[in-house]
Amino acid sequence: MEVDPPTKKLLLVAGGKTFTSTGVVPLSARTSITVCATGGTSASWTVWLNGVRVLGPTTASAGTTGFGRIQLGDDANTTATVNFDRLLVSV
Repeated sequence: MEVDPPTKKLLLVAGGKTFTSTGVVPLSARTSITVCATGGTSASWTVWLNGVRVLGPTTASAGTTGFGRIQLGDDANTTATVNFDRLLVSV
């Protein structure tokens, strides 16, 4: 999950596909993002932004093994400030 800077929309990358949210992330404001996913090759993905569903449910592979990592941000060598009040991961 990442934010596309030009559009300020959420991007979900799963199973080699990129899905774009319908909602725009309000920058410099407290925001709640919830991702609900099932595992497996026909995983169901749904994303809520501030309590409003903005993506899904959609189907994309999550692989054949269980989730092993949650990544916040991307792999690029960039500088950013992100504040987290709460992070809850439930499997």
